[in-house]
Order: sequence, then C-alpha cells, then structure tokens
Amino acid sequence: MSKYSAEFKLKVVMFCIEGNYGYQYTAKHFNIPTVSDVTKWVRKKNCLICKAVRMYQDKDKYMSSLQKMLEKERKNKSKFLRNTNKKPINALKVLKK
Repeated sequence: MSKYSAEFKLKVVMFCIEGNYGYQYTAKHFNIPTVSDVTKWVRKKNCLICKAVRMYQDKDKYMSSLQKMLEKERKNKSKFLRNTNKKPINALKVLKK
C-alpha cells in the first residue's frame, strides 16, 4: 500500500507545476522527507500529459487524413455519376447481342 494517497500526490504535483516551484521547496512545503518522491510524481504526471498531447495530435492527423480520403471519395463518386448519366444503357439490347 502506498504511503501517500493519490489525492495528496496530485495536490503536490499541481502545487509544483502550477506554482512553478522546485522539487525541494515542494517537498519541504508538504513535509515530505525525500525529494525523490516529488520528482517521481511530477515526472509521472508530465509523462501522462505528454501522452495525452500526443494522442490529441495523432487524432488531428488521423482526422485530416480521413477528411482528405472522404473528399477524394466524394469526387470519385461524382465523376462516376456524371459518366453514368451520359448514355443510359438499354439492358435488353445488350442481352440480344
């Protein structure tokens, strides 16, 4: 079991990041004996934030490529419809030949 609760860790990390305080000052402020705990928590939080940002950026890339693909498909479909509307084919004439 963890020595500190998840809520406490989050509070410490947010204090450190939002206040732009150093690890040592944050540890002293919250009476945490080892600075390495604060360092680990902040790095872990930053890693999660970076992953979220990457996922968001990847989503944007995916969405733009999907939009391009759909636009291309629409153009191809409209070309197909224009070509098929030029000369309607009489199926009976084709079958008789």
